[in-house]
This record gives sequence, structure tokens and C-alpha cells, in this order.
Amino acid sequence: LERTAKAESERAQPSKRAREDQGPRAASPAALAPAAPSATTAPVPLVPATSMSPECSEAEAYMALLALEERLLGAWVEDREDALGDLVAEAKERSCAMVEHLRQLAPDEPPPGLREWPSDASARTWPSRSWEKVFRRAASMPGWMAPSPQASEEEVLRGLLWSEVAILQEIALSLEALCDRSGRSILGGVATPWPSPDAVADAEALGLMQKIVHPPGLSRSLVEVVAAEYKHFVGLLEGPALDILFAGEVDDLPCDCDSDVAGLHALVQSVNAELNATWLDRRSAIRSGEESELWRLVRLRELALCAPYLLLKQAQRRKPPDFMMFEWLLEVQQGCLLVLRKSQLLCDAASSLAAAPPEGEAAIAEAAEALGQRLEDAVENVGAILAAARASPCHGGEAVAGATAARDEAEKALESCDREMMASNFLHLALERQVEASSATETPPRIAAGIKRVREALHRLTPRVMLVRAFFDLPGADDAMAAISPESQRRGRKLRLPGGRRQPFPTAALLALQQIPSGDE
Repeated sequence: LERTAKAESERAQPSKRAREDQGPRAASPAALAPAAPSATTAPVPLVPATSMSPECSEAEAYMALLALEERLLGAWVEDREDALGDLVAEAKERSCAMVEHLRQLAPDEPPPGLREWPSDASARTWPSRSWEKVFRRAASMPGWMAPSPQASEEEVLRGLLWSEVAILQEIALSLEALCDRSGRSILGGVATPWPSPDAVADAEALGLMQKIVHPPGLSRSLVEVVAAEYKHFVGLLEGPALDILFAGEVDDLPCDCDSDVAGLHALVQSVNAELNATWLDRRSAIRSGEESELWRLVRLRELALCAPYLLLKQAQRRKPPDFMMFEWLLEVQQGCLLVLRKSQLLCDAASSLAAAPPEGEAAIAEAAEALGQRLEDAVENVGAILAAARASPCHGGEAVAGATAARDEAEKALESCDREMMASNFLHLALERQVEASSATETPPRIAAGIKRVREALHRLTPRVMLVRAFFDLPGADDAMAAISPESQRRGRKLRLPGGRRQPFPTAALLALQQIPSGDE
């Protein structure tokens, strides 16, 4: 305990040597962008404070893990050191609480990658080697990949929970390790010519994202916030205010850059180009709520979140004295910040326009209740399809694939499920943001009950959809982003690039070897 307290004190007040090692600090992208809402404030009332408290269900705890993962990556990329420590502590607390919950659900089933449960009663005191084995196993067999067709719903759900726990804990421990490295916890401390005039203009345009005009006065009801946000995003989509932001490109890295960093930077450039094209050419489709365009936004947001996760892994493997490498990683960090903000803007606009209507609390509650009822109906429908397929004498293998009628019925049911699941995610995203912006101390009871009903139904529907897809060998729901990323089976974070392997980037050493005449040693 004394060593832990001393380590925490040293992290809070870096030593003189660490501060000297850090060197002069250049302006980071977050320094020009508007101040984001503090991540250290109390959680949104839609998500309970304690991960597995008695009033918090498994679905709510899982949703909290997903939200916290985004907040962690965003705080690190945006260079918000003040919020990062609290977020890391919260992430470790929530993930350990979920581990205890999983241990109660299946005490005879050890964590992934381990032969048995560690002797420590609490996951908070697990040795680092145990966590590393869990991380490796979760990375090799992600929970959102196609499960065995004969697996139970409980097994699929436990796989999803373990995957998210491993991802969140890995991010938290990686950030904690970076905080202990020579006084540098982020990449923004590296010398860089940033900002440039174009970057300043981009940062000013980024400010319009959070400049949502709320009605004057101290009392802002949820209805007023919903109406003001709706009006704000309609104005942004129909006006030219953000054209300068979505015209910005991510600059190339030098030709002697590390191949891994170059590949990650190419991903950021591709996502940025797609976001720019979406804004310039397909804004009207977002405004009208076209399903294919909404799926495209979801996939672009997933890829935008992949980039900082992969950047974190790159930064963790590098040594602090490697200043040239950190210069390259800083360029990637600036690109990650740009695509995160752009994708957040588009997803916020789509959720505000496609989710709850701004006619009043009763209309918002009715929309949530209607969506919850449709999700519950989908749960029963998909469950019946799965039960009938498993009870069929021709189940398994090519016989099931040849059952055209059953396959067509399952495909139609899953198309409907995908639409409802996307609508539920947009509704939750919008209401979570709007409740936090309102001055109400708690969510209206009817709306809170409707959102909880949506969460619970979505949590039950996810494993059944995965099992039906695996049983009938059906492809993913979205083909709009096939050129950028293949389908993932969850509101994903990890990147799996399609196609062949990327050719090695021409490094300085490789170019020098190519210039050596034939026969020379």
C-alpha cells in the first residue's frame, strides 16, 4: 500500500528530472480546439455510477464499458491530461467489477487464456502476466466474431463481455504505463511545427461542433435541448459553415517513415477522405436519414476509433529517446484527432435528426417505448428462428445452407433487426448527450424506463443475431463500407483490413540497399 501511494504521488507530481526530460511543450491539437466537456464530471444519469451495482443491469454495465472506451481514447488523443488519470481509474474499476460479475455467472469457466481463475479473490490484484494472457486470448478470438452455431446465448454474451473487459483494461494499463515513462503521458510533448494557419482554421471550424445553441436562462428542460440541438444540426447540414473543416486533408509522412506507422497513417488518410466525401456529396442523405448512409457513418466512426487504439499500441512499443519516431506518431495523432472530431460531428447530427422527435417529453418517451417493443418482438422472432433451425432434422453443415426457405426467412428477419439495432444506438447516443446538456437533475422517469427497455432488449438480441448468422452462414449487415473495412459483429473498435498484405514502406535503409550495385557486399 505504501508503494502504491508513493507511485500515485509521483504520478501526480512528476520529478524535476522527468519535467526536464519532457522538454518544451508544443501546442497540441486539443489546445486550439474548444474545451470539451470534462470527463471527470459525474456520469450521465442514463448509466449508473457503479459498474455492477444492484440498480445496474448487465446491459447497462456493458454499455458503460463501451462509452468509457471511447472517452479514454478521445481524452488521450485530445491531450486532456487532467481527465486521463480519473478515466483510467474508472476504467480499471469498471472492468474489475465486470470480471467479478463474470466469475459469479460461470465460476467453473476460467477467463480466456487462463487454465483456472487466479488465486487472488479480486481482479484488482491480478498479476500483470495473467492480464497479458487474457489480452492475447481476447485478441486472437474476439467475442464479436462468428460464434459456434451450437453455442448458447449465455456463452456468446460472456464472450462479448470478456472481449470488452480485455480491451478496456488493456487501454487503461497501456495509458498507465505511458504515464510512468519519462514524465510523458501523451504524444503532444514532442516538438512540432504545429499549429499552421490551416490547422487554426480547422480548429475554429471544429468549435462549431460543440457550439450548440441552447435557449437562454438557467432552466433548460430536455425538450428545449432536443429542439435546440435539432435546429443546430439542421443548420449545419444545410449551410457552408463546416465546409472548410471537411476540405482539410491529412498530410503525407516522409518516405523514410516506419512501415507500421505509415500503414496506420494511410488508414487515417483514407477515413478522412471518406468523411470529406460524405460531407461534400451526401449531406442530404444524412438529413433524410437514408439507411445506407447511416450505416456508412457507423462504420466510419468505428474506423476513426480504431486509429487511436492502434496509435496507442505503436506509442507503447517506442522508447522515449526515439524523437523522430515520436514526430511521426504525433503527425498520426493530429490526424486521429481530426477524424475523431469529424466522425463525432456526423454521428451526432445523424442521431439528433434520426432519433427522438422534438415535440415534447411524451413524444420522446413514446418513441423509446415503440422502439423497445420492436426490439422485444425481434428478440422473440429471432429466437423462434434459431430454435426451429436447431430442431430441424437437417441442421448443420451444407444441409442448412441449402434450406432456401429457412435461410430467406432468417435473412429478412436479420435485416429488420439490423435496422432496429441501428435505430436503438442512435436513440441512445442522442438522449445520453441531450440529458447531459439539460439542467434536469435526473432523466424523466418514463424516458428513463423506455431507454432501459431498449438497452435490455438490445442486449438480449445481440447474441441471438450472432448465432443465427453463424448457423445459416449469413454475411454481415453492411456492404456499404466493404471497400474500407469488413463487417464486425459489434459496435466495434478493432481493425481488420481486407485484401492482401500491405507492401513494405520504402525506408531509408531499403532505398540504400537498392542503390548498391550488383555484386557488392
